[in-house]
Amino acid sequence: MTHDPPDLEQMLSEHMTRIRKDVLPFWAGTQTASMISDALDDAVDAIISGDDASMRDALTTLQRYCSTVKTK
Repeated sequence: MTHDPPDLEQMLSEHMTRIRKDVLPFWAGTQTASMISDALDDAVDAIISGDDASMRDALTTLQRYCSTVKTK
């Protein structure tokens, strides 16, 4: 029985939404916000390229930023 690989594009999309909603407002006006914005741009580029390795790298980065903010 084969298992479908995780849908990287969907996972990236979910993390990007959470970052825009919860993480960027928390870091607003800081250098970290600029770095997060760059990471979002990289994630979009990875999705457009369709390269799994790039998407995995982008997802790891976004997950790291998501972990900096505890949501209610």
